[in-house]
Amino acid sequence: MDLTYLEMSTPKERHSLLATELLLLLYLQLKDRQPYLRKEDRGLLYERDFADSARYNLLDAAPLKRADLRHLNDLSAVNPDIILFDQNPYVLAPDQTKIAGFPDLIVEIWSKGNPKQERAFKQALYSTGATTEHWYFTQNSNSVTCFFAAKKLKNQSLKSPLRTQNGVTVDLRHLAV
Repeated sequence: MDLTYLEMSTPKERHSLLATELLLLLYLQLKDRQPYLRKEDRGLLYERDFADSARYNLLDAAPLKRADLRHLNDLSAVNPDIILFDQNPYVLAPDQTKIAGFPDLIVEIWSKGNPKQERAFKQALYSTGATTEHWYFTQNSNSVTCFFAAKKLKNQSLKSPLRTQNGVTVDLRHLAV
């Protein structure tokens, strides 16, 4: 049976299917680049900004030393739908469930279950990665809102192949509604 995404019985089912299929499509289309792709099994680490305690930053993997790694398990993490590390470095926490670094690409698929505060927090957090591109789309829209660090990029559409600032093209047209 071949269901369209609009025929899914609940938004949660459509969200799960979109995230799973998006991960598979990204992997299949980028496998020759040997990306590091994960969905819910890896949390992206962040920490409080020392200069501004109301602000949080993604945790940079570059300055981490071996002695620092054991403390990674204790830090907070978010779980984007898609995390792609292609050219940027990353470090796995010892428990293998959290990852430090600035992903090349983060994709979030918003649903009604994502409150405005969560959306604003994640967008601000992902904007702290100086080399991180982050995309957002909702379950019932073809518009993909795109950022590179804190810079707003031109929106893209699921009706056309998507392209990152680094030239990676991903064709997700069959996910369009």
